[in-house]
Amino acid sequence: MHAVWVWGLIALVAALIALVLFFVRLRTLSARVGAFECALAVKSGWMGGIAQMRSETLDWYRIVSASPSPRLRIERRFVELSQPRRRVNGGSVVEVTLTYGQTEYELAMAEEFHSALVAWADSAAPRAEGFV
Repeated sequence: MHAVWVWGLIALVAALIALVLFFVRLRTLSARVGAFECALAVKSGWMGGIAQMRSETLDWYRIVSASPSPRLRIERRFVELSQPRRRVNGGSVVEVTLTYGQTEYELAMAEEFHSALVAWADSAAPRAEGFV
């Protein structure tokens, strides 16, 4: 009986550590500059995620994941965005098709994040300029 309690306590501590690490990862991703909530359509439905607009890439991280690496990395110079489509249930969420080469991704995000994504995709990446 004593061993059952010990193993139960170990399992509880492990679950709490995993939960804390999940929330720390989520907080770290969402606090990054250029990060926003963005769902990605997959065969089974929508997958929640955090996208981050970087200088040359759009990185997409799955919310429910232990990986510190993005699940999807898209280079800015090859990005094309469709016109936004408002979701059926109303609200401020829009869906957009992101074309990257021959691949199309369906994304859903808040309208203000779509505006930022369009500005990011249309702008040139910052360049370091030397001083004379």
